[in-house]
Amino acid sequence: MADDYTEAVTWLFAALEAAIAALADQHGVTIEPKHWKKADAAEELYAQQAVPVDFAPALRTLNDASMPAEPGRYQSARESVPQDLRALHDAVTKRARESGAAALLLTGSTARGARTAISDLDYHLVGEAIATDDLSGELDLHVVSPTLLNLRLREGDDFTHWSLRFGCVVFDDGIVRESMRLVAEQRLWPDPARKEQQARKSLAIARAMVESGDHDAAVEQVRTALSLIARWRL
Repeated sequence: MADDYTEAVTWLFAALEAAIAALADQHGVTIEPKHWKKADAAEELYAQQAVPVDFAPALRTLNDASMPAEPGRYQSARESVPQDLRALHDAVTKRARESGAAALLLTGSTARGARTAISDLDYHLVGEAIATDDLSGELDLHVVSPTLLNLRLREGDDFTHWSLRFGCVVFDDGIVRESMRLVAEQRLWPDPARKEQQARKSLAIARAMVESGDHDAAVEQVRTALSLIARWRL
């Protein structure tokens, strides 16, 4: 229920923010990027009689409602990590924060509560790369800049979309919420053709690995190819 509440509040907040931003642009009302400043624009739109209702109280209520929900999501991210990997989680979180990263999300099977014996500990970091050479090989850290995050959402990259939708937020300076607003406002969705290309390329590599006789490499590549094919079909 807590996750449903968080998602509902976030998407409702994003939708109302997008509507206010669009109206403000039409009516020449200056609007600042900070979430809590959108209410000021809503008040000015109402004062100009551009809208029949003052949406500022609703924006402030949704903004306040989303804040208590976030610490729960942060806590659930750590709690989703197996006990023996929490030191790794803490190290990644600490280094990401110290690097000035905009956001860190726990993703993959761990975030979905579907870990298996071969699962990695997957993260999506928005910011600069951090040192990981001395950390466990079970770590799989995907790093993107804020600009690249935006681009991949627009291009329909499914990994980026699913990380945003199903990942557990470890911390966020606002870019995750802004990205969710972008997805809602522009109705962005993963591109199946893009995933089909990746699946076919991976399948060709898997065939080559099998033919080479390198059993370990073949198993790993076949697993990757099957995963990509399944995601494409879905």
